[in-house]
Amino acid sequence: MVLKYILQKNEFNIADEDSRPDDIDNNDDGGFVFEDTDRSGSIDLGDLFDDEDDADPAGVFLLELKNDDCECLNNATNSLNGQFRTHLTLQSRAEEVWRVIAQVGLYEDSSPLPPASPVPLALGEELVPEVINGPLAFYGIYVKHISGQAFSITLQNNYGDKINLTNVKCAYEAPKVTEAKNVVCVGELVPYKATYNALSTYNWTISSGGTIINSPTSNTINVLWNGATGTTHTITLKETRPSTCIAPIEIPVTISAPISEQISCINQLNVSLDYKCEAIVTPSMILVGGPYSYESYNVMLFDKLMNFIPNATLNSSYLGQTITAKVVNACDGNSCWSKVLVEDKLKPTIACVNDTIDCFKLDSYLGPDVRDNCDSDPEKRFIDFRITTRLRSRFC
Repeated sequence: MVLKYILQKNEFNIADEDSRPDDIDNNDDGGFVFEDTDRSGSIDLGDLFDDEDDADPAGVFLLELKNDDCECLNNATNSLNGQFRTHLTLQSRAEEVWRVIAQVGLYEDSSPLPPASPVPLALGEELVPEVINGPLAFYGIYVKHISGQAFSITLQNNYGDKINLTNVKCAYEAPKVTEAKNVVCVGELVPYKATYNALSTYNWTISSGGTIINSPTSNTINVLWNGATGTTHTITLKETRPSTCIAPIEIPVTISAPISEQISCINQLNVSLDYKCEAIVTPSMILVGGPYSYESYNVMLFDKLMNFIPNATLNSSYLGQTITAKVVNACDGNSCWSKVLVEDKLKPTIACVNDTIDCFKLDSYLGPDVRDNCDSDPEKRFIDFRITTRLRSRFC
């Protein structure tokens, strides 16, 4: 949000300095806010004699770039590519031209549907004046963005004013899987289960390597795995619910050869989330001793309420929690237990770029773009801020 003030201008296009005030009320023609109707000029050039400017009118309003609530397009074909549409708007003076000068994570409104890749929003693209009300106008643009990915945008007008919107993120929901195995033994019958919702419909599919032996439209299925050992296959669950955006969830499954080993687990493991704010816990992270055939083991994670965590994948919702982990041999059932402390050790990233700012608007500098892997809106504080100019003139 930027506080924008509009002063009258003289022929040098700088703040009005056309005469010397005398505190007499009736000899100042005045003007209208946001309009150059104040007989601007320069008394030093002798072109004004009776408009002495005790108090020229000036307009003040908040320049704020807003986005509508995320409009879910409900078009995800996997857990990562679902799209949202949003309307960005701002109010400013009617004669201005606002353009996109920087953006991350935004795409053209005309972008194709998934699984095709969206088209990045072009720099230089202009906002459209959607409503004009006298000297003011509402400018807008429709854009798309991707589920779970934060976007940022910076705009600039033809007078050098800048405004930005940073780290906005929306996300599709995911089906809540409560039972699954990622590693199975050949010939094993394995149940896969999602939380039941009376308003939802379910559709399970399997790429290869096994057969669903009951209805694939139930919230629970049983899969008989009969593929070749060492192969990996994918189970996909698509849940549909009115007025709710739910992305499909994919469960990779590897078929293991029978093997029997004595195993031992680490007592506690500290796991730091990565740049996507995720961490996948693998058998090699928990098993100690060995050697082991890691591809023959499942890792099963449970939160503090012993709710199952699908695909052994942790995210920001588990930060600071101690998670229970169980490592299980897919074929003989041999298992051991461990604890996992979830941490975030990655520091925020600060992107500093060159910028050109009008010398009258140095205090409108927006600062660098700050991003964090797990915090969609990190706090940005200026510890030190100095303005240095080498140009000395009557214009700055």
